[in-house]
Order: sequence, then C-alpha cells, then structure tokens
Amino acid sequence: MEIDEQIIEMKKLQKKEQYHSIYTGMYIKDEVIHFSPIHLFRDKIKIYSPDQFIDMPLSVAKFKYPSEQRPEIIKTSLDTATNMAFNLLNIPLKPNETKNMTAQYKTIFKNMNPSYQFFDEAVENIGNTTVSWFDFKSYAMDDQLYNLLFITTAAGMTLHGIFNCVFGDYAEWKEAFHQMMMSVEDLTERKG
Repeated sequence: MEIDEQIIEMKKLQKKEQYHSIYTGMYIKDEVIHFSPIHLFRDKIKIYSPDQFIDMPLSVAKFKYPSEQRPEIIKTSLDTATNMAFNLLNIPLKPNETKNMTAQYKTIFKNMNPSYQFFDEAVENIGNTTVSWFDFKSYAMDDQLYNLLFITTAAGMTLHGIFNCVFGDYAEWKEAFHQMMMSVEDLTERKG
C-alpha cells in the first residue's frame, strides 16, 4: 500500500471514530450521515432516521414491495438502495412475547426462501419494553440485500420494522441500523 493510500485509510478510520453514533453523525460510505428524530404513526412513535431519507415514492414502493401488503411507512435514501419500513399492527403484545413473534417471522422467511442466510438474533431492553431482532441476507431481482427485522411493543400495539441495504454495504450500515432500532421511543407513554 502506498503512503497516499495509507493516509486516506487513516483519515477514514479517524472519521469513523469521530462519527460513530446516530447522535453525533455516522461515517458511512465515505460521508458523514446525520440523523434526526422523526415521528411515525400520528406521533405515537419516535425513531432516529438519516436526514437525507425521504418517503419512498409509491411507484418505487410498488416495484420494491410488489405485494399489496407492503409496509405502511417506507423511508429511503435518495438512490433507494437503503430503506427502513414500519407497520404498527393492532396486536397487543407483552414485552416478553417479542421473541416469539420474531421467531414466527424467521420461520416464515425460511419457508418462503430456504436460500436466505441468517446471522445474529437478540432480545434487548428498550425503554420500558424489549425489542427482538434478527438479521439476514435475502435476494432481490438484481442484487443481494442485508436486512435487520425487529419487533417491539409501542402504543399498546406491535411495531414491526425492517432496515435493508445492498448486501455489499452491510458492514457500513449494520451498526447504524442497530442504533436506529434502539432509538425507538413510544411517545404514548408520555401522554398517559
């Protein structure tokens, strides 16, 4: 490796150390991505999202999520390569039941496509509840995707979320996805 390349790599490492949180910004794919809280489902839920994410246009959503059962809220990067999607299901769920529900989703995905490759899974405390999640590699029409699916309780219901990006970018986005998931806040708890 030449000196110039070493300097470039050292600068990247310094930026990754400096920008390593959704609260300070994260250095992802050679740029600092800033995050801000957004409110979902009529101010029931708050989550941190990349500032440059937009609502996915319906025409793109119909292509990327061809089922009419597509997520209710889909946010995307401007190039539509990185996405976050959410459903608030009218299913009462206790914090200790999130793991069972993610296990059901995992079984569905395995049965739907046995070629999916599964990685990590965990149950973590988040506010006054738990979040259960797993991540996996899936296949789109023209690429492989990295996905992180999670379930938590919010507003007396079940929040189902998924983050995804091109599989080649997963090392850049995995920690950001995890931090975004852990930033979920049930705003209805404040009103009660």
